[in-house]
Order: sequence, then structure tokens, then C-alpha cells
Amino acid sequence: MWRILCVEDDGTVSSNLVDYFQEWYDENPFGHGKIEVVLESNFDDAIGRLQNEHFDLVTLDLHGAGDPDPLSAANEVAGQEGLRVLESLRKIR
Repeated sequence: MWRILCVEDDGTVSSNLVDYFQEWYDENPFGHGKIEVVLESNFDDAIGRLQNEHFDLVTLDLHGAGDPDPLSAANEVAGQEGLRVLESLRKIR
């Protein structure tokens, strides 16, 4: 079984991601194994899951709801929640 962690704080985008992976599986059911999509809307909880669980693929929202707007901050990414999760993932795996 393939496990996919989707870190996304927007419910609509999360739903779209689940739909996308389900449609992909429905069109390619043989030779790829089953998939399990795990949704996580909290960035701290995502880090905990990455420390304690195995995932084959991670999709990551770099811009959390409380982050500064990267368009108004000259595309600055420092301090964004998703970047913090990515750095944790790099240390863990």
C-alpha cells in the first residue's frame, strides 16, 4: 500500500487532492498497489506524523493561513509554516 500525506489547511484544496489521487488510482488500479491518503491540516501535527509514520509521498502547502502574504513581502518565504515542515522532513528522512 502506498501512503500519501497531504498537508493542507484549506479544506477545498484537501478535498481536491483526495479526489485527484482517487481518480488516478481508479484509472490505474493494477501494478501500483492500493493507496491511502492521509490529510493533515495542522502543520505541527504533520511534523509529528512524519516523525512517527512512514509515507511514500508528501504534498505540502508551503503557505499556511497565518503566514505573511508572500506576494506583499517580496516573495519572502522565511517563517512560513510549510517551510518549517519541509525542514523537519529533511531532518527526519
